[in-house]
Amino acid sequence: MSLRATLRRLGRQSRDFSLRHVQPIAPAVHYFLFFRLRRLLARLHANFSRGQALDIRGLLPAMRPAQEEWQPLVSIIVPAFNHASYLDQRLESIYGQSYRNMEVILLDDASTDGSAAVLGAWAQRYPGMTRLHVCVRKSGSPFSLWGRGLDMAHGELVWFAECDDFCDPAFLEHLVPL
Repeated sequence: MSLRATLRRLGRQSRDFSLRHVQPIAPAVHYFLFFRLRRLLARLHANFSRGQALDIRGLLPAMRPAQEEWQPLVSIIVPAFNHASYLDQRLESIYGQSYRNMEVILLDDASTDGSAAVLGAWAQRYPGMTRLHVCVRKSGSPFSLWGRGLDMAHGELVWFAECDDFCDPAFLEHLVPL
């Protein structure tokens, strides 16, 4: 079995385990952990494919020294389509996070209600930590936007923050150490 097939199998097994045991209790934690593991496995495969040694230290966070404070970059992906009325509250809750090591990726799927203008205003307000992508043609699928966001992400952790929701200011501060 190839390394790629093995990594995919491990990814599916971890996702299935999380779906059975974590999601019923804490759905947001399931998605947070699942996408973090997926990015790590993809990174391991890419490094190994380029001939680098297979580094599994990232798979073993428990081996980090206890005194070391882990402050990974969190990529926050905000896909939007015709949700202009919700965006200000959502983005306020994201940019107001107490955890500050984050990048925000704002994606608009050819909205017709002014969502792109709202996202653009927030991108101008926080230019150092925000990237904006506005689609000219509607993709027709949230998965397409999620994929584009993952391609743009640089963080070790990824959070898909749906545009019609909001969160507590300490959301990341509490989840990142997990």
